[in-house]
Amino acid sequence: MAKAVVLGGGISGLSSAYYALQEGTSSKFAKVVLLEASNRFGGWLHSTKFEDGAVFDYGPRSFRPTYVGSGLNTVELALKLGLRDDIIAVDKRDPSNVRYVYKDKKVHQMPGTILDAIRVVPPLKRRLIWTAYQDTFAAKATEDESVHSFCTRRYGKEIADIMGDAMVHPSITGPMVSMSKPILHYITNWTMWSLKEGCQQLSDTLVKHLTSPQMSAELQLNNKCTKLTFKDGAAVVTSDKGEITTDHVFSSIYARDLAQILPEEHSELAQELKAIPAVSVIVVNLEYPVESPMKGFGHLLPSIEDGPVLGVVYNSCVFPQQDRIQQKGKSSRFTVMLGGAWYDELLERMGGSLNPNGFALFGMKVIAEHLKITEKPSKVDVIIQNDCIPQYFVGHNERVERIFKYIKDNNLPLSLVGSSYKGVSVNDCIYNAKLRVEKFTGPSPYVSPDISKEHFAF
Repeated sequence: MAKAVVLGGGISGLSSAYYALQEGTSSKFAKVVLLEASNRFGGWLHSTKFEDGAVFDYGPRSFRPTYVGSGLNTVELALKLGLRDDIIAVDKRDPSNVRYVYKDKKVHQMPGTILDAIRVVPPLKRRLIWTAYQDTFAAKATEDESVHSFCTRRYGKEIADIMGDAMVHPSITGPMVSMSKPILHYITNWTMWSLKEGCQQLSDTLVKHLTSPQMSAELQLNNKCTKLTFKDGAAVVTSDKGEITTDHVFSSIYARDLAQILPEEHSELAQELKAIPAVSVIVVNLEYPVESPMKGFGHLLPSIEDGPVLGVVYNSCVFPQQDRIQQKGKSSRFTVMLGGAWYDELLERMGGSLNPNGFALFGMKVIAEHLKITEKPSKVDVIIQNDCIPQYFVGHNERVERIFKYIKDNNLPLSLVGSSYKGVSVNDCIYNAKLRVEKFTGPSPYVSPDISKEHFAF
């Protein structure tokens, strides 16, 4: 039976290991070794639960149960891992589904009803019905184009500059996947979901499952892969702790990091990998001893408003189950997201300093100006997520196809998973890992997990 090495212990790497060892596959890997360079598993899934019950997420803070493809697959994974009792879901009728945009120093609710389409809704200056009319006669794209170009061509410059830009400033639906009718029926009313302990609970549970006697995966922390070579149909993985010869490698690390460890004879592949950029984001989590003045998911900012500020999430409105216990008094949690493509501009504003205290004050200023909350926060936590969001510029899909073709044409025992290639969402990362593994193992027989309704928290 084959042996595999997984590079990276984020959700893509953990999912690759899980599916590689999953029972019922036609030719599962006999052994999987996972190497993680840092001192923790989970990657961008990173949460903290405080003693008073409050939860801060530093990366993704919810999952979307899209009714086809990758969204359903993540729900299925959580149920198979025994997380049914810990799922907290948002119903489509909940007010936390309302989205806002911050424009002209005000928070505006984004249009969402038929009435909104036939009237002028600030900050827009045209009726949406006219943009729909324009879309009817829009010319089809003849080549790959940016999201801004797409929105301008289909809906006009105002929609592109305000609504389209705001959404891209911080996905595209995934492929279809077979899923049991009970799960599909049950999540029909969900718009998003998380876990009681935060999103990291998903990766933590995967780690426990992988290291159980049933799977016996070998997971190593603080062990960075420093060199990857190929010889006689096998791969040789050199790391801080030694050398492993393996039948196959699943790499979930950032594309540019993978490029750094490839041998010179595969410089063509390395150059393609290096051409996939990523941006860094500063996440400022704040808790205030007051009720939130807003009901909804949060607000985004178009870059023409204030580049370095990407948006604000109203965490307590979305998942009040993650608030501190009520005996501690009223509270509301917010996340201010900074940087992205405007990371350098943000650093310039901060005088080049990466001092978390400076970012904390910046986040508090955003909350005060946007939401008029001037009280002193009861909790503040700042984390810098370096190269956390790969950027899919025009031509990205073609580049990825060239990368995959190079690997196939050269018969390299290497599979690429992770957010650098075919989707940056958690759903995409998990599902693409599953698809890559199934090229070797074949799909496992579907076993419907328990989805008793009373166990889901709304």
